[in-house]
Amino acid sequence: MEPQYSKLQAVGKGSFGTVWLVQARNGERLILKEVSLRGLPAHERKATKHEVEILRRLQHPNIVAYRDSFVDQSADKLCILMEHCRGGDLAGLIKRRRSARQRFTEEEVRSLGGHHCA
Repeated sequence: MEPQYSKLQAVGKGSFGTVWLVQARNGERLILKEVSLRGLPAHERKATKHEVEILRRLQHPNIVAYRDSFVDQSADKLCILMEHCRGGDLAGLIKRRRSARQRFTEEEVRSLGGHHCA
């Protein structure tokens, strides 16, 4: 991991790798997605890097913002830094509401179209 980011806690894990809450030197909290490149054929590595380039170019109020990416050569991992959304993602919000058997109000649904990351 590059020294300008300190891992604070793991916030997710999947078949692709681990997602961490990190803190940058300037105090900003970000999300770091680590994607293992170990064993990926060259064409899949290229496709993965192309996807990161697309993320970098996307700028929309309803898409979590890309901040940076780098390859951790020592661990053979692609690291993608994104803005941190304290409230989680839409899937998590829906899951919490479903568990609590609470429906969204019409006004809440309209407001979900805006970007709510801090």
